[in-house]
Amino acid sequence: MAKQHFSLIACMSLAACGGSEPPPVAATPPPEPKHSVVLTRPQADAWRLLEEVAARCWLDHELAGAAMVVDGKTGRVVIVGETETLVEARPIWINSDQTRVVLSGLATEDEAKAEALAARLRHAEAGGDTGC
Repeated sequence: MAKQHFSLIACMSLAACGGSEPPPVAATPPPEPKHSVVLTRPQADAWRLLEEVAARCWLDHELAGAAMVVDGKTGRVVIVGETETLVEARPIWINSDQTRVVLSGLATEDEAKAEALAARLRHAEAGGDTGC
């Protein structure tokens, strides 16, 4: 019994010294999203602007999507075609007056289309015009 007790104490002592643990590695920040737009307005206003641009411009003019779904709890906007997600616009809170909108989906695989979607959102942010 004394031998087992001594072995347990020796094992715990070695673990406490950290001899076998590698030092922690500093976390690197995630990479910048490829297609995103920063909206400089309060979160509720940013969500409203995103929804208006998606409804008035992206849905019918830019994407010719079949349907649009808006998540009122997260501000996320999804435009779908017949069988696939054409674009998902996901707002990410930065601070009280900034929200990053990350664009993904089938339409963003085409660089020109992704830039057109982002440009329309930037244009609306700059001047408030949400139409096409």
